[in-house]
Amino acid sequence: MDQITKYIEELLAYTTLSGGWLSFVTMFALCAVTALVAWLVYMLCIKVVTPLLVRITKHTDMIWDDYLLNPQVLHSACHVVPAIVVWQMLPPLFIANPVIQTLASKATAIYITITVMRLAITFIGSFKLFDSEKDHRTAAQQYFHSFCGVLKIVVLFLGIIVIVAIVIDRSPLTLLAGLGATSAVLMLVFKDSITGLVAGIRLTSNNMVSKGDWITVDKLGANGVVEDITLSTVKVRNFDNTIVTLPPQKLIEDSFQNWQGMQQSGGRRVTRMIYIDFHSIGIADDNLKQRLV
Repeated sequence: MDQITKYIEELLAYTTLSGGWLSFVTMFALCAVTALVAWLVYMLCIKVVTPLLVRITKHTDMIWDDYLLNPQVLHSACHVVPAIVVWQMLPPLFIANPVIQTLASKATAIYITITVMRLAITFIGSFKLFDSEKDHRTAAQQYFHSFCGVLKIVVLFLGIIVIVAIVIDRSPLTLLAGLGATSAVLMLVFKDSITGLVAGIRLTSNNMVSKGDWITVDKLGANGVVEDITLSTVKVRNFDNTIVTLPPQKLIEDSFQNWQGMQQSGGRRVTRMIYIDFHSIGIADDNLKQRLV
């Protein structure tokens, strides 16, 4: 970047610009060069690197790379690379204006943090694609599905801490150390997520309900197949194709009926009451035996 700055200054030396105008035009030219380099790097990633990696993953024998290196993850990663390029080229741009340099550095650092958060959330979400095509999900798979939701919350929480630390110019570790006093507020904010996590662990550890099970919850109007289970919701498609969303803790607090055992057995046991007039009951004599034969 220093060589580019010297080259631009040498070119502008042949003009009639001087003083403040010369500094302004130099800074504007450096900003244009930085934006151009960042755009070229982004186009290189999005047009060359991403299609190349997608093509390579399709021709490999492994399946996990098709999910973890899917186009959504690669596109999210493409937004991080030009931001890092701008971060590396920033210091020489506003060397004469420390205030603008500080603001630009903070803005770039916040943008990098947001893009990394987006990349991490997209990457975590790609783990769910492993069992998305299955009609039934095991307890271990459902537990891992819920754990991915917890990881997303952790990524968002850490990202917010880092952004606040950048804005106030403090260390993120210092902010994390001071969160003990605000733990009650955090418990209130993430109350639904915490209760959903506990309910999800109880549901999956006891194998009470899984994706693909047919359940009936009379109090909440649910009578259909479980389509998805997350930290905060259980999505059920009823027999009439209506969608009912249930909180996981409701399945723990109240009773519900799971018809999966009947589906696996291939039949259904039905209880029926038969009324018999006891006056018609008697000892079978020879005449009755002959009629029955």
